[in-house]
Amino acid sequence: MIQKTRKGNDFFSEVLDAVAIFNLLRSFFWQKLWHKWLLPLLLILFCLSASQSAYAEKPVFVTPPSQPTEVKIGLYLIAIDKISPTSSTFPTFDAEMFLDMKWHDPRLAFDPEKVGTDREVFLEHAAELELERIWWPDVEIENGQGGRKTEKLILIISADGMVEYEERFVVTIETNFDLHQFPFDQQDLEVDIESFAWDERYVVFVPMKEKIGNKTDHAGSEWRVTDVSTEIRSEREIRSDHDFSEFIFNVHVERLPGYYLWHVSPLFIIIVLSWSAFWMEGEAMPGRMGRSFIALLTVVAFHRIISNMMPHIFYMTFLDSMVLIAYFFTGIGIIENVIVNRHEVKGDHDRANRIDRRARWLVPLSFVILSGLSVLIYFT
Repeated sequence: MIQKTRKGNDFFSEVLDAVAIFNLLRSFFWQKLWHKWLLPLLLILFCLSASQSAYAEKPVFVTPPSQPTEVKIGLYLIAIDKISPTSSTFPTFDAEMFLDMKWHDPRLAFDPEKVGTDREVFLEHAAELELERIWWPDVEIENGQGGRKTEKLILIISADGMVEYEERFVVTIETNFDLHQFPFDQQDLEVDIESFAWDERYVVFVPMKEKIGNKTDHAGSEWRVTDVSTEIRSEREIRSDHDFSEFIFNVHVERLPGYYLWHVSPLFIIIVLSWSAFWMEGEAMPGRMGRSFIALLTVVAFHRIISNMMPHIFYMTFLDSMVLIAYFFTGIGIIENVIVNRHEVKGDHDRANRIDRRARWLVPLSFVILSGLSVLIYFT
């Protein structure tokens, strides 16, 4: 009986110990959670509630201050990071740019003495929140691919209601290439900016010349920016029955042809060397024909190699025309060998030699004339 009582007391004591340990752990973790998680969370919720209340106190303007509202706009090219290879079916270019806009909204005017400053400055996320409260042109890059990525954003509202919007962004833009003069071509890379929501009844863009330009010390390995220009157009979009005011920013670039010249120049050296047969009077015809066919096969192989850098388009470029001329004059050498061989077989060696002597100056001269005509056709 005494043993049973002791065992019962031991069990009761263990239960009390377990409860005490549980209470201790609960108190410990509650304090940790309270200080580390619950208290900061409540503070964050309180701040958000206060900011939303302050935000709700401000009036929201979703209509333009006037019709139309004149929006001054400027665009500055910082860098062109990438231009699609010439062989791309749908060419694009990646650009880093700075956008600047100004417009006047008298509804946003305030008393500097009450606010304590003559202008309010909003940065990054605060600027995005403020743009949801006020009216703004809601611009987009119409020919952008996938939207622009904003890196920096500043919104400044002056006491008189003047609004300044400054944004640094990167974007991929679709473009079209005119490659008739490739590889000596020049391209216009166009950036089209317009309002997504407001047609020209509400928004009219006016270029700010002092905010338009490009960084002159930036240069790529294949392209060089020569100039920039702007214009304002009226464009009809499917989303509206009215035209939209569109700001066009043209980046004029020219290709640096050195890479292509170094790879194509051996082709013309091969052509010139194939004409050496014209100076080999009396040489056995198999040797002359072998040399000419080797030159032709070399041109074919060379063309296959450089075709990877050629644009995949339906019209002929300047470089295509020069490759075609290379084929033609390599073939001329083979035809000349056949004619000379016929006279050699007939025993008319003098006439065969005369043909060789005439070919020495007539073929190179024809090559120069035909190449010159190609230049005139493509560059005039």
